[in-house]
Amino acid sequence: MGKFSFFEFIREQWTELPLSTADVSRKSLVVVGANIGLGNEAAVHLAQLKPKSLLITTRDEVKCEQAKADIETRSGMTGIESWPLELTSFDSVRSFVNNFEAKGCTVDALIANAGVATWNYAKTSDGYETTLQVNYLSTALLSILMLPHLVKSGTPESASRLVIVSSSMHYFAHTLNGADKWDNIIEKLNDQAYCTPSVMGDRYNLSKRDPRSVVRTRTVFSSSHSDNGRSIHRQSRFLPLQSYTKCQSLA
Repeated sequence: MGKFSFFEFIREQWTELPLSTADVSRKSLVVVGANIGLGNEAAVHLAQLKPKSLLITTRDEVKCEQAKADIETRSGMTGIESWPLELTSFDSVRSFVNNFEAKGCTVDALIANAGVATWNYAKTSDGYETTLQVNYLSTALLSILMLPHLVKSGTPESASRLVIVSSSMHYFAHTLNGADKWDNIIEKLNDQAYCTPSVMGDRYNLSKRDPRSVVRTRTVFSSSHSDNGRSIHRQSRFLPLQSYTKCQSLA
């Protein structure tokens, strides 16, 4: 994914991309953050392709039921699983994966879409700045914990997929001046004194640079035929991703 010029970016918003018509009838798919925006539209499209199973996540039980009903109505698919997954909590991520294992679920493709965008500094119950934890740390934790399941389902003929939704906004992230002298980059980015308004104004951009390193690192530790990692760019058009509030969740 290359950096767009201003005019290329504008043109991209009106570019109609062809929809995939792949055969996923024997595939088990997981979409994280499927109640609104890109995750919701991706889940609807995948459901229309009639996969073997489709598991979606949202932040709580109420949104799970709403998203399930919406996606089943729009796609015509029934039997969609909908589980809560709160990325502001590492325990929620671990609980999700433990439940996945306990129920003997399988996954051929995991789309890690959920994220937040906020200009305000706020900490999660785990003690991390919200955007840092949701868009990077919890996404990385989920990817790592789900990796064995992806590897298990992949074959040389049909590789499994890990897709982490990034953004071309990572190209606009500021250079972390002096980072080579920081004792711990995560602790520094998490430090409230460091997170001035100007730093927080760039936090979303930076958080979308970090997942690319997760994909690269994951590729080193997984076999090439079992798991293909992708970091993809979302379009901005018509997606409710620019709502900045005290802590605005995107999914």
